[in-house]
Amino acid sequence: MHSIFLAPTTYAQHSKIPIMLLEKEKYKIITNETDRKLLPSEIIQYASNVIGIIAGTELYNKEVLEQLSNLKVLSRLGVGIDNIDQDTAKSLGVKIYSTVTSPTQAVIELVIGLLINVSRHISICNNLLKNNNWNKKMG
Repeated sequence: MHSIFLAPTTYAQHSKIPIMLLEKEKYKIITNETDRKLLPSEIIQYASNVIGIIAGTELYNKEVLEQLSNLKVLSRLGVGIDNIDQDTAKSLGVKIYSTVTSPTQAVIELVIGLLINVSRHISICNNLLKNNNWNKKMG
């Protein structure tokens, strides 16, 4: 049975369907149990025998990739792949994939929300109120 390593701790957090799809194809799932971004040495420890990695923003440099002798696919959960040494991956025959869709919509929504927050002093007033200080500010 081939193994897949899920490096991002948030992978499939909101839905178990991605994991169910991998298990349906008879892959053994190895997860990052640290609750944080992994160091290069930890990637090697977790993924030394896997054929695939679903990667986050952790570093996949030459030293890491050369230690993952069974790796065939590195799929980046996100749009950027600047954390992956692409030349080394190519020379080792590792296919690199990344998320096709852009997070543009989510970024736009967050910016609008933060603009409203700043202009209406929402966070400031909330923090004051939590500290029993009612100092109403007008936006």
